[in-house]
Amino acid sequence: MKTCASVLSDRLLDLFKNKFKLVVEKEKEEYVCGEPIRFDLFFEQPATVVVIEIEMKRENPLHNVAKTLYWAENSYSKKRVKMVHLFEKSFFEKGNKKLQKELAIYIGEISRKIAKNFEYYSREFKLPKKAIRHPTRYMKEIEEVANRILEECFYFLK
Repeated sequence: MKTCASVLSDRLLDLFKNKFKLVVEKEKEEYVCGEPIRFDLFFEQPATVVVIEIEMKRENPLHNVAKTLYWAENSYSKKRVKMVHLFEKSFFEKGNKKLQKELAIYIGEISRKIAKNFEYYSREFKLPKKAIRHPTRYMKEIEEVANRILEECFYFLK
C-alpha cells in the first residue's frame, strides 16, 4: 500500500515534468564520501539542481537540510542547488515537532548566507487527515494540494 507521501511525490513528479519539461527523478540517490543520500524529488536545469523534500511524519526534518547542504557543498557539481522543503502543516504545528520544523527552516535560511551555491525555500501544505490515512481513496484532495505546491514553487524554480 502506498503512503500519502509517496502518492503526493508521484503527483508532484508528474506536474513538475509537465510544467518544466525536465527529467525529474523520484528518490534520487547521490553519493557523498562513498555513502548514499536520497532526495524525495530531484531535477536538474542547465545551471541549477532542484531538490524537493516532503515532510509529513518525520521527527527530524533538520537532517534533510543538513544532507542537502552538505551534498551541495561537496558534490562534484558546482551547480546552484535550490532546496524546496515542504511541511505538512497539521503534523508540524505543535510542541517538539513545531520546534523541529522551525530549526530546520532557520538552518536552511542561514545556510543561504554561508553556502555560495545553496538556496532554501520552505512551504507548508495541509492535507485532510483522511487523505493521509487512505491516500488512494482521496486522490482528488492530494491532486489539489500538489497543484497548489506547484503554483507556490513556480516563481523561485524558474
